[in-house]
Amino acid sequence: MKKYYCLFAAAMLLAWYAAAGQKLPVNHFTVHDGLVQQQVMGLFQDSRGYIWAGTKSGISKFNGATFENYFLEEGVPAATIFAFAEDKAGRIWAASTAGLLAFDGQTWEHFPRPLRGNRSVACLDDGSVLTIDADGNLLLFKGGLYEFVGEGQPEIKDASMAGFLPQPTLEGTLFFSAHKAWRYREGQFHLAHQFDGMVYLPNYSGRRSFLENKDSLTNVYGSDVRDTVLKDLPLKATRQLIAKSGDVYLGDRKQLVRISKDGTHETLLSKVRVNALLEDRDGHIWIGTENGIFQYFPHGFAYYGNEELPLPWGIIQDEQYRYWAPNYEYGLYTFEMGGPAEKVPIELPDDEDDGVPTESMYFSPSQDQDGHLYFAFSQGVIRYRDGVFDHYIKPADYSTREKQSTSVLGTYYDTIGQCLLAGATDGRLILKKKDAPVQLITLNTGEHARRPVVSVCRSSDGYYWWGSSRGLSRMNIESGQIDLYEERSPQQGAISFGVAPDSVLWIGSLTGLMYYDAEADSLSAFRPDIFQVRVMDISFAPNGLMLVAEQNEIKVVDWAHYKATGQLRVKNYNYRYGFFGLESGQSSCYLDHENRYWVPASNGAYFINVDAISFDQPPAQVRIFRINGSPIGFLSNEFIALPYGINEATLQFEPIGFASTLRHQYSYRLLERDTNWSAWQKEPFVHFANLTSGHYTFEVRLRIADTRQATANVLHFTVSQPFYKEPDFHLKAAILSGALALAVILMSALIYRSFRKNQKAQMALREKEQQLAFYQVHTLQAQLNPHFINNTLTAMQHFSKQGDPDALDQQIHRLAKMIGHFMESSLSADLNSSVEAGNTVRLAEEVELLAHYMELMQVLHPGLFTFEVALPNAVPASEIPLPPMLLQPFVENAIEHGFRLGKKKGHLSLHFEMEGQTLCCRIADDGIGRQAAAELQASSMGSFKSRGTALVYERIRLLNNMGQQIELDIADRPGGGTVVQLMIQTN
Repeated sequence: MKKYYCLFAAAMLLAWYAAAGQKLPVNHFTVHDGLVQQQVMGLFQDSRGYIWAGTKSGISKFNGATFENYFLEEGVPAATIFAFAEDKAGRIWAASTAGLLAFDGQTWEHFPRPLRGNRSVACLDDGSVLTIDADGNLLLFKGGLYEFVGEGQPEIKDASMAGFLPQPTLEGTLFFSAHKAWRYREGQFHLAHQFDGMVYLPNYSGRRSFLENKDSLTNVYGSDVRDTVLKDLPLKATRQLIAKSGDVYLGDRKQLVRISKDGTHETLLSKVRVNALLEDRDGHIWIGTENGIFQYFPHGFAYYGNEELPLPWGIIQDEQYRYWAPNYEYGLYTFEMGGPAEKVPIELPDDEDDGVPTESMYFSPSQDQDGHLYFAFSQGVIRYRDGVFDHYIKPADYSTREKQSTSVLGTYYDTIGQCLLAGATDGRLILKKKDAPVQLITLNTGEHARRPVVSVCRSSDGYYWWGSSRGLSRMNIESGQIDLYEERSPQQGAISFGVAPDSVLWIGSLTGLMYYDAEADSLSAFRPDIFQVRVMDISFAPNGLMLVAEQNEIKVVDWAHYKATGQLRVKNYNYRYGFFGLESGQSSCYLDHENRYWVPASNGAYFINVDAISFDQPPAQVRIFRINGSPIGFLSNEFIALPYGINEATLQFEPIGFASTLRHQYSYRLLERDTNWSAWQKEPFVHFANLTSGHYTFEVRLRIADTRQATANVLHFTVSQPFYKEPDFHLKAAILSGALALAVILMSALIYRSFRKNQKAQMALREKEQQLAFYQVHTLQAQLNPHFINNTLTAMQHFSKQGDPDALDQQIHRLAKMIGHFMESSLSADLNSSVEAGNTVRLAEEVELLAHYMELMQVLHPGLFTFEVALPNAVPASEIPLPPMLLQPFVENAIEHGFRLGKKKGHLSLHFEMEGQTLCCRIADDGIGRQAAAELQASSMGSFKSRGTALVYERIRLLNNMGQQIELDIADRPGGGTVVQLMIQTN
């Protein structure tokens, strides 16, 4: 959008006419728009569609939207670049005062040699380039060297050449000296024409014309010289000339003139120095000047600018073919075609209307069958005819409450019902018949009821329709029934209407174009891929065209062709193609009596003759111009090789041309991956990742706002990378590994038979060893259990001798429970049990057994010791398995050795905690310690000798060999006593 405003602002600076009046459509490009330098000396359009501009200090390439510039940093010398040509390979050649330059799309190459400015350059079929040096000599550049042309022909070699008209081959080229034209054939120059006067400067654009005597025009068709066709030219010392469709454009140091077919002269551009002229493939005229580039659209929208029509919101023509334009906050203006616009004073005859402001004029003026014009304004509706104004509808006619808005936003005259309709605020529709009071139609529900009415229409089936930015309503004229379409519309709002020749009602919305199906009583969106933005107006011309005004673009639809064939053809007018309007007037476009289509906009009133609109236009081109950020050359017919090891590609593409919409869409395909085209997208780039090594063909196509599509651009590139970076490397590696594994298996099968019997024998031996270790563990456990029972029976004997039957009974019950628990754990491992599983008990059961044992020992040895068991809730005692009778021998040693042997009263503590998956069991006593116990035991032969701990050591060793993880640590306790710690892996 910023680009748009810059272009229009620059165009407004042009002085197209000395007197006030209509102006012609033109774009003006300067350094502010991206041009490399302001003084443009040469213009050229290549086969891809790019416009090339040579300046006095660089070169610009234009794709229709943006400039890409080349100067010293890119290898272009700081010299005047005045001419361009393209060879058969697509290379661009530029002639400068410092020599020839060649551009392959990536880099410029400079071949120094002083050349004559403002002369031609031509590329020949054999790859050589023809130009003129600073002394006027013809030069042929080939193989990196300059050669003189015309050796052996002094009249050519010594002649100072004025220029030449390039043709496809050197044989067909005409050369001009001061008074002669020469033709080159079979290595020799032959005189083709003798002139009475002096040839000033030939031109090779358009119809191959050159100038004689500086003030008359002679046409050249191919290689034939014709007679003078124009004399007494309107300007002297003409510098540039092109001929287009019978018109001739001449430019000199002061102006640009067009000579029409009938011989009339018209100054198009004044006070400019014309250095170069070019007609592009779209029919636009490009003018290179000392003040940038002008782009003229011969068949674009002419306009009246804001300096004459400030903020026009409507346009209408009266019976005398005079135009009237209501201007927002600037009043009413009038003008005749081609003449200046003048403000019209509005005098309302009624005394009561004295002081009514008439400056704030609004949309959609209308006309009745008697020739009255109706204008909406801030205080109702003004009617005009034959120089007389009257206040046709006043605020008192439709205002229903105090402080209600009195503005009427637009008018619509129903010629069938002979009544005027006008839209007001709050969803109200004003209906006024001749000599009848105003009828006010209001809505009570919906968003539509609270929005200003901006569009009104009568459909062919006899309904009145009115719309706002939020809704759509209709009323049956006979019954007065009102239908709301706010919820039934596929798009938002209804801000414009149009009735097609087939009587179908069309509605412009905030998001596109809709039509009404009367039979189904439904609304449908029309081609949302094309019409996507606010539709300000819909008009149908007698010649079968449908004209759709969007905010900043006009779409002309060949409606007759669409109805006949079903194929949609659209021509787009925007700032790139001859329409510079900003925000077209709402429901205010107008077809006048001469079939001109008028578009009022915020920056002027634009018009075009719809009979001159042609759909014969070249489609916009699309080109892939970068891959992975690097420019793609013009000579890239061969494969582009990506750097070794790169297996991804980001491709950027751009539209080239001017006859296209402002919103482009692209579709692409990578043939080696998918032959189907992708969905259409707005982004001008695509990224491919994880490409395998090989050759690739990428295609992209461009869709503009109709069914026409540009020819798809194609790019070939290759990917090469190490095998281990290939995306399918893992699959290939898996297949290869599988094949190798199969080979190994087959080889192993041959070897397997030789040691199979030995393997079975070893497996049987290992199984027997594991079973032996299993039974050894149980044998050790069985040796522990009788020792434990012996201790408990001794306790029972003690109670029996004391004659305490209750205590004896309690201990017998406790002993029975202990023996039952012990027997269950001893017998849990049978011959069918898994060797690895062993026989285990739960920690809770083991702790209970130890508690019973210590209580029994307290009864047997009263007052000898106290004990405590710490088992936190964080320890899942009911779930943790461990070998039975693993802890009891250490408890027994603490009692027998630590307390009884030393005759020392002590304390015994058992603590359990979890460290990850490891159960930590800590048995601590404050007895006499291991060393003292050993000394006392050695001096007392009859004392207690425990074998339990020795059995536990052996048992732990065997259990660890069988796969369990048990660590045992016994240490002296500071201050006396012993600490036993067992770390048992529970998983």
